[in-house]
Amino acid sequence: SPTNTSIMFASTSDGVYRSDDAGSNWKKIGRGLEGVDAVALTFDVSDPNYIYVVNNIGVVYYSNNLGESWTRFK
Repeated sequence: SPTNTSIMFASTSDGVYRSDDAGSNWKKIGRGLEGVDAVALTFDVSDPNYIYVVNNIGVVYYSNNLGESWTRFK
């Protein structure tokens, strides 16, 4: 996370993962991302609580709560 270096995210072909302890432990997150092959992940520069994920066919999802839940961007 841009505001907390202990919080890290990884986008993988299996979904999105989050670590709250600088990478020592990871948990799969993604209520709303089931079955998504996440190929890119970025933060909103104006509000780091917003995260965007793009899947392998170009569909964008966003989270406004550090990845706890996701919504397809329309």
